[in-house]
Amino acid sequence: MRRRPHRRKKDRDDQATQNGQGEFDLDQALEMLRGGDINRAIGKCQDRLMMAPDDYAAMSLLGSVYFEARELDQSEKAFSRCASLEPKNSDAWINLGLVLCHQGKTGRGIQALKKAIMLSGANQLAYSNLGKAYLDLKDGLEAEKYFKKALEIGGDDPGIEAQLGRALVFQGKPKEGIKHYEQALRLRSDDDELRVWLAEVQRALGLREQALTHLRHAVAVNPKNVDAWYILSMMQRGSELTKHVVPLERILDDPETNGDSQIIAGFALSQVLHEVGDLESAFARLSRANELKRDQVNWDLRQSKAFVEKICTTYSPKYLMEMEGGEATNASPIFIFGLPRSGTTLVEQIVASHSKVTGLGEYAGLPIEVAKFSASDRVTPYILKKIGRSYIKKIRKKNPDTMIITDKGLENYLYAGLIHLALPNAKLINCTRNAMDNCFSCYQQLFQEGQYFTYNLSELGQYYQQYRDILNYWESVLPGKIFHVSYEELVSSQEQVTREILDYCGLDFEPSCLTFWETKRIISTASADQVRQPLYKTSLSKWKLYKKNLGELVNSLGQYADNRDQ
Repeated sequence: MRRRPHRRKKDRDDQATQNGQGEFDLDQALEMLRGGDINRAIGKCQDRLMMAPDDYAAMSLLGSVYFEARELDQSEKAFSRCASLEPKNSDAWINLGLVLCHQGKTGRGIQALKKAIMLSGANQLAYSNLGKAYLDLKDGLEAEKYFKKALEIGGDDPGIEAQLGRALVFQGKPKEGIKHYEQALRLRSDDDELRVWLAEVQRALGLREQALTHLRHAVAVNPKNVDAWYILSMMQRGSELTKHVVPLERILDDPETNGDSQIIAGFALSQVLHEVGDLESAFARLSRANELKRDQVNWDLRQSKAFVEKICTTYSPKYLMEMEGGEATNASPIFIFGLPRSGTTLVEQIVASHSKVTGLGEYAGLPIEVAKFSASDRVTPYILKKIGRSYIKKIRKKNPDTMIITDKGLENYLYAGLIHLALPNAKLINCTRNAMDNCFSCYQQLFQEGQYFTYNLSELGQYYQQYRDILNYWESVLPGKIFHVSYEELVSSQEQVTREILDYCGLDFEPSCLTFWETKRIISTASADQVRQPLYKTSLSKWKLYKKNLGELVNSLGQYADNRDQ
C-alpha cells in the first residue's frame, strides 16, 4: 500500500512559533484529521490560508486532509501549490508524486518523485514510491531497481521487502519474490497485511493451502482485516464460509469502519451469503457495496462512448487500407481480450498450456506504447512500426526464450485496428459470454483497479452495448481478423473448441491444453482458483438466481438481454 503524504518535522517546529502567536493551531487541525472530522480540519486550514496564502504548513496539511477525504483533485492542487511555494523542498514533490499516482497520473507522478530524489539524493521514501509507481505501470524490472535502492539507503524495511517481492513476481520470478515476502515476515511476523500479500502470491501460484494458512493467521491477528476476509470469501465455498458471516457483519456494523473497508467487507459478505444460500441478504449487501464503490470513482460513460466513437472514425476502412502492408515486425503474439469475467483467463490458460506458448497475463505493454500518443488519433507508418517493434522488444527482453506469447490485456479490443497495423501477424481472440451472466458476474466482483463501469447496473449494461458496438465495427472493417470464443460453447464442447482455438493460432493440438488446470504458472486475476480445476457448468445462468433484482440491467442491455431466458 502506498504511504500517505507526510510532513517535515521542520514544519512542526516552525508552526510552534506560529501557534504561540495564535495564528494557526496545527496540532488542533491534526487532531481533527485523526478524529475523522475532515470538514472541520479543512475549514481550519482554509481559515489560515485566507490570512496567509503562502503558509506552506497549512497548505501541506490541507493537501493531506483532502487526500484522506479522497478528494484527490483538491489534494493535487494543494500539493502543487506546496511545490510552487518551496520548489527545493523534496517532501513537497514526494507528496505531489503520491497523489498523482493515486489519481492514475503515473507518468507525472514519476516525474515528481524523481524531482524529489534530485533535490534530496538518498531518499528512501521517494525511491520506494517510485518503485510502486512502476508497479502501477506493470514494469517490474524498473520497480525492482528502485526498491533495491530504497533498501540500500534505509536498510531492512518489511514493507519495501514485500514490494520488492511483488516486483519480482511481476517479472515472472515468483519463487524469488516469495523469498522477499518471507524476509518481510521475519522482520515483522505479526504483520497481518504482509501475510495477505504473501497469500495473494501463493494463491496466484496455485499454492492454495499455504495461502489459506496465512489468511487465517491474518484474521486471527486482526479480525478487521477486510482484505484477508475478502480473499477467503473468494477461495472458499459452501459451509466452510458460514463462520465468516458474524465477523464480517461486525465490521460492517462498526461505525468506525472506513469507506474502503465497508466496500471490501460488503463484497466479501455478499459472496459468503450467496454461498450459504441467503440470496436476498446477499444481493442487499452487494448492491450497497457497489453503490459505495461507484460513489468513490470518477468515471464518465459519455467520455468512454465518445472515445469508442472516435476510434471507429479514425480507423476507417480507407485509413486501414492505406496503412496496411507497411514494414512491420513479423512476430505473432496472441491477444486475448473481452469484458472481465468473460472467460479470458480460462482461454489464456488453455493456450498457455501449449509447449510453445508463454502466458503473460494482463500485460500492460500495449497500453504503455499507446499512452505515448492519443490512441484515437491517426498515426504515421513510422509510429506504427515503432509501436510494434517496441512492444516485441520489451517482451523478448523479459522472456528471451519464448516462442509465442499471450497477452490478456482486457481492453486491447479497443486497439484491434492498431494491432492489425502495427503487428499484422498477431492473433486476436475475443471471449464472449451470455450477456446477463457476464454482466452480473462483473457486478459481483470488486476489481483491484479500473473496470469502473461495473459498479452500477445501468452503466454496466450500457458499457456492454458499447463493447459490442466496437466489436461489430471491427468485424465489418476487418472481417475474419478476430476469432470469437463463446464461454458456453467451450464449457459444453471443450475439446472441439480447444482445437479450433489452437488451429486459429497456428498451433498443433497438444493434450496438455485439455488438462489446462495442471499447468503451473502465475495467475493474478479473480479467476485464479477457477482455472486450476476442470471445466464446470455451475456458473451458467447464475444470474437467474437474482432475476427479480436485475431489471435495471435487463433494460440497459437492450437487445443483448433478449436471450436471458434461454
